[in-house]
Amino acid sequence: MGLKTVADPEPLRRRCFYMPAEPYDENGWVPSLVFENIPRRIPLASSSEFAGPWYWGTSYEEASRACERENEQTFGLAATEALAIIESSLTARR
Repeated sequence: MGLKTVADPEPLRRRCFYMPAEPYDENGWVPSLVFENIPRRIPLASSSEFAGPWYWGTSYEEASRACERENEQTFGLAATEALAIIESSLTARR
């Protein structure tokens, strides 16, 4: 059993990386973390002096490929599984 935190609303809830279609800023694309059936995304960026955004590409195509690869390596998710998690997050009620 895991610990509950702000970033982990339920210890066993499925999660994945999501790449928004719009760039984070002029430097490229930054992924977000989404949780199944939770209506929000958490960009992997910070304004702290010790942390910065995780740029995964300078084009949407490059960033999307990195996102798909990281979902498989980090969470063991096929692209179709990650898409189902993303869709559940985008359609969840607030």
